[in-house]
Amino acid sequence: MAGSKRERTYKTPSERKQEKKKRQHMSTRKKRTILIACLIIGLLTFTYVKNIVSLKIEHNRLVKEQAQLIAERDKLKKTLEKVDDANYIEELARKQLKLMNPDEIMFTFGDEENAKDEKK
Repeated sequence: MAGSKRERTYKTPSERKQEKKKRQHMSTRKKRTILIACLIIGLLTFTYVKNIVSLKIEHNRLVKEQAQLIAERDKLKKTLEKVDDANYIEELARKQLKLMNPDEIMFTFGDEENAKDEKK
């Protein structure tokens, strides 16, 4: 039983104060370390969330652009299908190039600018 007893050592008040200051200093140091770690984690989390948000915005923009491009592609495919049609080619030639058959006569009734000038 003699081995199981602990010996008590009594400390002087100055030793107790020094130990208390040391514990408080360690506690302050731990608090600072935890605070710095939390700040770093918070900063990393903020950066991560910011990147996610910006990527989602970019994704939405690209999805809209893709939808527009698909619609334009479909429109061009329909136009391409019409190009082989003789009636479509004739219509374009008449409207855009003002072409006509050799046996036809073109009547021009003045354009809108001349009509506006005459009204004034």
